[in-house]
Amino acid sequence: MPICIECRHPVKTLWREGAGDKSTGHNIRLTVCKNCGRFCDKYVEHDFVVLFIDLVLIKPQVYRHLLHNTLMKDEDEFAPSIIRLGVLLLLFDVYLTWARIEKQSVPAASCVDDSGNVSNFGRLAQQPIVLQYMFFLLLCTLSTLAFHGSIRFLTSSRYSPLHLLGILPQFSRPNSVSTALLVSSSTKLFPHPYGDMGIRCPRRGAFAGLGGGGQQCRGAQDPAGL
Repeated sequence: MPICIECRHPVKTLWREGAGDKSTGHNIRLTVCKNCGRFCDKYVEHDFVVLFIDLVLIKPQVYRHLLHNTLMKDEDEFAPSIIRLGVLLLLFDVYLTWARIEKQSVPAASCVDDSGNVSNFGRLAQQPIVLQYMFFLLLCTLSTLAFHGSIRFLTSSRYSPLHLLGILPQFSRPNSVSTALLVSSSTKLFPHPYGDMGIRCPRRGAFAGLGGGGQQCRGAQDPAGL
């Protein structure tokens, strides 16, 4: 059952067809909430750009629109678009994590400790690029599962300490919680200020530092080698 995004009061319908101003091209009239007196869901007439801006601003109304009136509705099941978004976010998180670790790593010559043993990162950089990708894919998958699992437990489990202490009521729709987390994480898909993350290595065609080619990429970016 849809709700009013302003006061969360259940409503029968969000809009009525054939009651709008036909001269403007809109043939619907938004329903006014009887509880708060405002439009039940103003985002029915808004396009994706407005939705995205309000998502970035973390407005609770747009999350109520997506979770209760668009994606989840009455059933607590993942929408196909949310599953695709989750896979895309995971793959992009692999790229960001891999690039961030490579950017913050020391040169390959410094990956050897005082006893002459190669560090863990040095061993990883010496592996084939496919194995490196599988490592970061597994790392990001476990990290995502742990993040979603902990939030779902705290909000939806009857054994949650927040519920037992009366701090937070038990939420009966755990998949809606994960959907909200995925939607709020969609800003990962837009550019981040990670310096030379887009510099390609002439030798192997990989991004800067991937697969142990970091020195060649740094030389290509900075001719002076500084």
